[in-house]
Amino acid sequence: MSAFGITYETAITFTLILIRVSGLMVYTPFFGSKTFPVQLKAGFTLIIALLLFGTPETALPAGSAFPVTVWGMLFAGLKELSVGILIGLAANMIFEAMQLAGQIVGQQMGFALVNVIDPLGDEQVSLIGLMKIQLALAVFVIIGGPGMLLGAIAQSYEFVPALGMQFSGHVTEAFMDMFAKMLVLAVKLAAPSMVVLFMVSAVLGFLARTVPQMNVFIIGFPLKIGVGLGVLAMAVPFLATYMAMTAIPEMYRDVAEVVRLLGGTAAG
Repeated sequence: MSAFGITYETAITFTLILIRVSGLMVYTPFFGSKTFPVQLKAGFTLIIALLLFGTPETALPAGSAFPVTVWGMLFAGLKELSVGILIGLAANMIFEAMQLAGQIVGQQMGFALVNVIDPLGDEQVSLIGLMKIQLALAVFVIIGGPGMLLGAIAQSYEFVPALGMQFSGHVTEAFMDMFAKMLVLAVKLAAPSMVVLFMVSAVLGFLARTVPQMNVFIIGFPLKIGVGLGVLAMAVPFLATYMAMTAIPEMYRDVAEVVRLLGGTAAG
């Protein structure tokens, strides 16, 4: 049966594509930002789904059964939504690492209680963490990150055809590895400031013991803030280069690995 030339199978196929793209738009960097207008996000989702619709890769594999019940459609939609969300989560790990690094540095500088709203996640983050997130987002946009993510959702159909997601323990292991790498990356990004601020704290402690008349609390707070901001300013070019040359390419490799594992293909 068809209405206006649109068959049930055609409508279901387009809906599944739309759901997968929607999952990506929810959690992926840049597109998932709360500051990204909802209407514009919905329009992008619809346009991308229309561009993907009708390509050989997005068609259901031969012999696949179309969901014919409400529960079958809900289960199929959940599988497609999970593919998009997992791709977005894998891509978002780098920004979580930047936020954690900023949190660590902010605490060392005395900004532990200075929190602002992160427009990407609509949550409170440290001031330094927000600065690092915005820097990472700027580098991400400059090197064409949003376009690469849209390409990733299109290429996901090569490994994960419609209704073909296979969630296994390998996917969980991959995300555990990414989480561990996120923690390591956060420490690496925060290490220069941590070392310098530790040296400043050690010097202040030495002065407090040798010159008891000096109020190290009054001197220490502005000194640590000034030194910390100076180190951050000097580290910006190196941080941006590291993001563009190492961290973000590694993120795309993680996304590709997740896509292969969701399709039941061993990572190579």
